[in-house]
This record gives sequence, C-alpha cells and structure tokens, in this order.
Amino acid sequence: MKNIVIIFGYNNTRVYDIERLKKISHEILNADIMLCKEEITSVDTNITPYTLKINLAQYDDESLSRQIKEIDEYISSQNFTVCACLPFSDKGIPLGSLYAKHKRLPHDNTERSMVCIDKYSFRILEKDAATPTWYKKPFFKKIHTLSEAEECIKNAINPLFFKPVAEGNSRGCIEIKTFEDLNLNLDIISMYLEQGILIEECIKECDEFSFDGIDGNYIITEKKTSQGYYRVETQHILPAPLDAKLYERLMEAGKIVSEISGSQNGAVHNELFLNKLTGDVYCVEPNRRPAGLKLWDWIGVAFPGTNNWNAWVNWAAGKKNAADFGTQQFYVGCRMLQAHKAGKITKINNTIKEQIQNHKNVYDIALTKFEGQIITNNLKDNSHFTGYIVCKSETIDDLRSMLEQMEKIAANIYMIE
Repeated sequence: MKNIVIIFGYNNTRVYDIERLKKISHEILNADIMLCKEEITSVDTNITPYTLKINLAQYDDESLSRQIKEIDEYISSQNFTVCACLPFSDKGIPLGSLYAKHKRLPHDNTERSMVCIDKYSFRILEKDAATPTWYKKPFFKKIHTLSEAEECIKNAINPLFFKPVAEGNSRGCIEIKTFEDLNLNLDIISMYLEQGILIEECIKECDEFSFDGIDGNYIITEKKTSQGYYRVETQHILPAPLDAKLYERLMEAGKIVSEISGSQNGAVHNELFLNKLTGDVYCVEPNRRPAGLKLWDWIGVAFPGTNNWNAWVNWAAGKKNAADFGTQQFYVGCRMLQAHKAGKITKINNTIKEQIQNHKNVYDIALTKFEGQIITNNLKDNSHFTGYIVCKSETIDDLRSMLEQMEKIAANIYMIE
C-alpha cells in the first residue's frame, strides 16, 4: 500500500508550495501527495497523478458526507493509506478537517471550520466568547440589500468597513464614510450582496499585525496597509518590532482567536489590529491555513533552522515538532511593488532586477506582471501589485531603510505607456 498525504484546495499561484509539500511528504512520511480541489489543471497533473475533483464550496452535511465517500472510494481504488490531511485553502478547511477526523488523524475542530469561510459566523462566536477587557469586539452587521447598507450608514457614528463574508485577498473590502462613498462603489458592493456583506465599524488609530505558525510555535508579523477606500497590504516585517509587552499581548490575542475559530494546533494566520497607546486588540479575521505570499519561508530566514512546512506535515501526521523557533538572526521585510502609473507594460528592465537580486541583503524579488499587460496604480486588491522585494537585516532601522531604497530602484523595472 502507498502512503498518501491529501491536500485540500490551493491557489494555483502557490504551485511552488505544492511541489515543496510533495518533497517533504516523501522525505518525512515516505508518502506521495493527492490533490482534492475544484478544478484539476495540467499544472496539478504534472505534479502528481493522484487528483480528485471535489466541489469544496459545498459545506452542508449531506454534501460533506458525499464528498468523504468519494474520497474513500478513490483511496480504496488506489490502495492508499492516508497518513496526513492538509487544508491549504479557506474552502478546503471544512472537508479537510472532517476527513482527517474521519481517518482518526490530527485535525482542527470540525464544528467551527465554517468561521474561516464565513466572517459573520466568526463574529457571532467572538461576541459570546469570554475575553480580556483589552480584547475589543467591533460593531458588526450582515446585510444583503442596499437599503440595509444605507440604514447602517445613516446610523453610524464612525466610518464603516464593508467586506464580503466569504472572500479573501482583500477583494471587495471598502471603507465607507458617506452615502457618496456608497454610490461610488455600488458596482463592487452589488457583486457581493447575494452572499452577504459584513459591515463593521472601521477601526482607527491602530496598526495591523498577524499571528502565524503551526503546532504551538507562533510569530507576530507587522503589516502596513494602503489608505483610502480599499485596504491592501503593502508591507510585512517579521518578527514585529514591538516592545515585549505589546508583542506578548498580540501573542495572547492570536491564541484567543485560534481558540474561538477552533484551531487545535494546525496552521493559523490570524489578522489583528493593535492600538499601541491603549494596548487594545481587535481581530480582523481568523484563518486556519498557512499565511499567503512566502511568509513561512521568511520565518525560516529570521530564525535559521525553522521550517514551518516540515512542522505542518509532522503535525498532520501526528509526529512531534521542536518546542520553539530557536534564536532570531534577522528581521525580514517584504515590500509590495506598485505601478507608478496606469497603462500598458512595454518593456521590463531585467538588468535592474538583477542589480536588486544580487544585493547581499536581498532575499527574494519577484515580478508578477509581464510585458504587454495592462496594469493599474489604483490598488483595489492584492492582485494589482506588480511584484515584491524581500530584504533581511540584523537591525530594524537598516531593514526599513533598505526596503525604501530597493523600492525606489525597482520603480524603474517596468516601462509603462
């Protein structure tokens, strides 16, 4: 019988992580990987011959039971032994955790898996949870009509933040202050009314962070976001350069969010707001999956020897992991690249890219747009960035300076007309 690790859902832009998980699964468990996802592509079948098309967006009990039966039949037909289950997308969490439970493998809570799909259900659970006084809970309401949106704006004391209940990647997230703002963004808001929009009070005078890790080992990442109608993450620095008291406050808050969302030591990426003057913390949203971009890789740069991908596979297979990350060697920062103007890319200057790449403190540079593409400088979600640069340094001041310097150089990579 062949050992198999099942991966439930993934964004095809993260194919490099699937290849990595295939290698790790073989090294640690002598196992191959199987992909359960909504659409099977040639990219998938080039990585593994073991794939199963599953509609991960069906979360009712009847659908989940049917899907478990489909997986069981496939596993039996291939004479596989399932040794780990890895939910790698938000949609993959309900089925991934339930199938792991079905196979008596380590898993996060199955009854609370929907809070990572439906932001409203998380707010309901959070509202009823016993939490410290510094853990603040914002006003929230779920709407399905424009008249409900207008009523919220009419009664609001503070600006409101509109976000689809079941989207990620900052898609559809808009700050609304006035009826004029609502009218200017009707096209985007109307797209999400059927699934539901979560309206929350807009949290001001706070900085954004995330709580990331696996199996008891966690780190706090500092995040910077754009201003205006749309909020997208423009920079990440880890570990967050905070005094010890505030850092521990965020660690505690991250663990509270993990408990509310049903994490049982699986992968987490919980997004948080912190008011540094008062020490108050708000949860933006929970995620029971690895963080986006290559954040887990950057943790390994900051703390040499740490490998969250290995730890995830170990946890899912019931194996022990190291007790902590070890000693920090670097601060690591990622600056997202933005177009200086809208237009068509007519040329890419690879010489400038190589100049940046060869800098001793640059860990990574990636370009995500190509010659001939139309790009925008009006960022509405993370897909509008043109790439990113990752730097490392032993001091936070040097890191910040380096990110600024490299971003200015990178501005000349794309020729736009």
